[in-house]
Amino acid sequence: MTLALQHARASLIAQMESDDERASPEAFALMLALLEAHPEWDGVSCLIELIGWERPGMQAYAAWQNSLCTPAQMASGRFIEIPALHQTAIFRRAAVDAVLATTRGAYRDGPLESASALESASPQETSASAAEAQLEDSEAAHSAQLDTPVDLWWWLTFFHIGGRCGKVSGDEPLFGWRQHPRQHTRTHGRLSIGNLRRIKVHFLLCHGGPLDGCKRVVVISVGTTLSGWAADLRAHPNGRAIDVVEVAWVPGKKGNAPLPLAARLCIDSSIPAPAAPAGSKRTRHEDDVGDGAHSDSGACGKVVRVWAFGREEIRRKVKEQVRDIDEMVTDVFVA
Repeated sequence: MTLALQHARASLIAQMESDDERASPEAFALMLALLEAHPEWDGVSCLIELIGWERPGMQAYAAWQNSLCTPAQMASGRFIEIPALHQTAIFRRAAVDAVLATTRGAYRDGPLESASALESASPQETSASAAEAQLEDSEAAHSAQLDTPVDLWWWLTFFHIGGRCGKVSGDEPLFGWRQHPRQHTRTHGRLSIGNLRRIKVHFLLCHGGPLDGCKRVVVISVGTTLSGWAADLRAHPNGRAIDVVEVAWVPGKKGNAPLPLAARLCIDSSIPAPAAPAGSKRTRHEDDVGDGAHSDSGACGKVVRVWAFGREEIRRKVKEQVRDIDEMVTDVFVA
């Protein structure tokens, strides 16, 4: 792709994989019309349909992607999974160049050869202080080692630097995504849950990311998902100074699972916590929200909750049952 881009001279860039299909002869015309109607957008994508070896899990994934049509929806969904297939989209050349400037003009697919090959992807100015410069070097070295697939790297970088992309909505998919048992999406080691999680953690914590500057990150999930996210957040160079709190919780089927105190953004210290059961020791995993508890992130410093749930129906229940959700400000959904 890098070689092809070097020879491209057009102001709009799109790519195509040989086994996929443009489902409609009007696909490009419809996408270009929407992009022209939104000069503030840097790219436009479309709905997809599966062709070939379809399976329920991938059908659910395609349905989730198709539900993200506005730039805000796509940006907030990027830490769950990629919000669109890279090959579905048309991008303005300036936006492509801006993304590739973070890796010296090349598409990134895998680890970088050295940390020096990575330019800062942050939209903010770097600090002149020695301590912050050392942290940035550590962050760059960590990033260079990540074995990142090109699609995930593209979208996380695109939104990190402020890119905006929407989709042609409606009932008609404009792109057919070929499915077969041996495709890399299903078989390649770099697409393991653990590897993808480490890449997402980097973009959450890196300079300018949603968790940059946090004093506390509250991870809410269960089982190995909870422990995996907490461990990777603590292991990142920028996560070592953050208080990472683990809260084991899932929303109740009928809204009857109280949110633990530790999952609140801040608790008024003048209000006593509910008493622990007799003979037990209270932990932050067990505290239920009292009637007087309230959020006040300003009093606590920057606190962000990370909700780690892979199933869309659970994420939907979280949003229904937790009244103070503020996505990409005090709350980030990941998977």
